[in-house]
Amino acid sequence: MPRKKDSEREVKKREVRKVGIHLPEVGSKNIDKPGERHGDKIAKPKLSLKTFTANIALAALKAKTITDTEAIKAKRSIYEKDEIMRTLPVTTFDLSEIEVELRFLVEDVEEDDVLITTDPEKISALQNSLSTVKLKLTSKPLLEYTLVSGEKVLKE
Repeated sequence: MPRKKDSEREVKKREVRKVGIHLPEVGSKNIDKPGERHGDKIAKPKLSLKTFTANIALAALKAKTITDTEAIKAKRSIYEKDEIMRTLPVTTFDLSEIEVELRFLVEDVEEDDVLITTDPEKISALQNSLSTVKLKLTSKPLLEYTLVSGEKVLKE
């Protein structure tokens, strides 16, 4: 039987592999099933602060990947066809440092996370109760090493 830590690790690995903005999966502890009734209201998905901030970082990574891919396409389709441009370096955007300010309402606190809402109606009605978090995302290269045994190790 897997330990609780093992299953959390597996969940984190799945979340890291996702690219782009996604709400938590249905059935996870951070979300009610859409359409589920609570009294006379239909439940909307609950978003955790952990998932929200991780998805912002992943969206920045995806944006960098997209811009680099487009720069490579431009090099292949435009630069390589022209004798003069072929010698020029390909330019792309530098997304090495990003600052984000998040404004949200805390809906609930669970054992290891905070459930939030970004619902514009609730936020406009409760301006004085908003929580704010400022994130500064700074890129660091990941280095991959291969041990003598053949095992690959990532180092930040």
